[in-house]
Amino acid sequence: MQNNIYSICDKEGNWADKPDMIQKAFLEYYLQLLGTTMENRKLVVQEIIDLGNCVENEDHEGLITPILPEEVKQAMFSIPGDKSPGSDGFGSHFFRDNWELTGDQVTQAVTSFFHSGTILKEINATVLALIPKCKVPNSVVDFRPIACCNVIYKVISKVLCMSLSPILPKIVADNQGAFIQGRNIVNNIMICQYLLKGYGRKGCRPNCLIKMDMRKAYDTIEWNFVREMMTSLKFPQKFIDWGEFVSTYMLMQWFKLFSDASGLCVNKNKTAVYTAGMEEEEVKRILDVSGFVQGQLPFTYLGMHICSSRISNAACNALCDKMISRIKIWSSRHLSYAARVQLSGEYYSTKPGNVDWNTTCLPKRAGGLDFRRIEKWNQAALGKLIWAIAKKEDTLWIRWVNGVYVQNADWWTYKAPSNASWYWKCICDVKDKIKASIDIPVFMQIQRYQISKIYKLLVGEHPRCFWDKLVWCRLAIPKHNLICWLAVRMRIYTKDRLKQWRIIDDDECSICQTQVETHNHLLFQCEFSTRLMQLVLSWLKLKWVDRTRIIWYKMIGRRKCSGFQRKVYTATLNATVYAIWHTRNDAVWNAKVNNPRHVYDKIRRDVICRIKAYSFTKINSKDSVWWESLCSSV
Repeated sequence: MQNNIYSICDKEGNWADKPDMIQKAFLEYYLQLLGTTMENRKLVVQEIIDLGNCVENEDHEGLITPILPEEVKQAMFSIPGDKSPGSDGFGSHFFRDNWELTGDQVTQAVTSFFHSGTILKEINATVLALIPKCKVPNSVVDFRPIACCNVIYKVISKVLCMSLSPILPKIVADNQGAFIQGRNIVNNIMICQYLLKGYGRKGCRPNCLIKMDMRKAYDTIEWNFVREMMTSLKFPQKFIDWGEFVSTYMLMQWFKLFSDASGLCVNKNKTAVYTAGMEEEEVKRILDVSGFVQGQLPFTYLGMHICSSRISNAACNALCDKMISRIKIWSSRHLSYAARVQLSGEYYSTKPGNVDWNTTCLPKRAGGLDFRRIEKWNQAALGKLIWAIAKKEDTLWIRWVNGVYVQNADWWTYKAPSNASWYWKCICDVKDKIKASIDIPVFMQIQRYQISKIYKLLVGEHPRCFWDKLVWCRLAIPKHNLICWLAVRMRIYTKDRLKQWRIIDDDECSICQTQVETHNHLLFQCEFSTRLMQLVLSWLKLKWVDRTRIIWYKMIGRRKCSGFQRKVYTATLNATVYAIWHTRNDAVWNAKVNNPRHVYDKIRRDVICRIKAYSFTKINSKDSVWWESLCSSV
């Protein structure tokens, strides 16, 4: 029901409530948006283009050199497998998993385009998926079209992008931070934040900032303008054929010329003028010249909250709401216990008796769940800016901060002045924390900054526990592993604990109804658990020993057997503990206790199906014979 549109308002404001009328409303809107050509379009002025950098002659060969099969494969394997498939229903996962069968044909299809410059209509077909922009869309303009292109088409685009990536930094101005290799869009946000310093204060010097947004830039751009720009920038003609598939007054005049040539228009609903320290007459004159409205701080730029002072907690609520809505979309109420681990730590941090947050943030090898400490992760993320300043990278923002703040001072001893922007003070504060946790020579030896590696250096090393590889067995079902982790931590909700918290009055075992339901009784001493464990160990040809789970893990870890056999033992033990816990809950909520033999049969089926789902290319012949005999035994 959620994926159907029963009524919609067309571009003229008329309501359509029949399927054919709804289809017509969308078709007319997108035909006008995507299929029209601007009349009286102005041509690109070559003299203006020549003022900047153009493609050098030595770069031409790299743009039109013949495409190699390795480049096609690299492009295919760079497309995430979970991306939407095209009209043929095949995603990149299909081609990557079957590359030995499809690789030659895919390579031939891609290289034929670069040889002939033509492409089959079946490959050039695109499915448009409509994504709502708001919670209650009621007009055709309230949907965002997402193009689900054919995978072969994506590969061709990837190859073109790979050829362009080393050239774009030479011809695109430094203030363009997005889509350019080696540049970071955060730099533009930092500069914008600095420009607003002092806005809203009395007695500040006159300032004016215009935030402009192009109306559906990617949909309405004139392709003739793109061709003219590429020709003016001196791209090779063959590459162009492939790629075809100062004052406020002066600023507005230049933008009008750009708009008349490109077909891009300003979205006045998202464009505003922000002023500070200016007389009302001056502000009114600017608004009259531009035709825009006067905006109020704060505003959103590149998805970030921009304000003249330190960002408040209330300003972060929008980000929190987005995160919460994303979790709700994932339907977290219907996810398993293990799946909720992927979303958040709320099930471990606040409820009584759960594993404390500091423990869950430990690495799995140290007995935790490897949750990230947000404060440390944020420091590691900001550390990339600190590292870039220390390395004196040649970017617009680095030149900006060196000219405004650091100047000739030593970066590692530099202190932010009292009148600096709040974000700059935060960066300097994080710099001191990183300097206290990581040796500067080690930090400076990093050639390629990775947030995850710096995070590990900030949190430090922790002693390893002996059972981590057994609890987090790769051959076991994830939810089995999580329950076993709680069992090792003695944090499953047995009745003796619930009675201690005054949640229930009866602490009798729900399965045998003879003893108090403690952790050890439920898993190892209950008559049901003992009988089930004997059946499972008999199947594995292991000797029954009345021991705790920790002792069993030690016995498995010390047993003389192959790594594969040890993983099978562990996966079966984890499945058994989960089955006992599941049986206990079935007895509590449904007053039903299954026969141990039936539970054992299910454990055996689950383990066999799970392990058979993995590839056995690395299993030796001895393990293969042992596994086959185990599967055939009852």
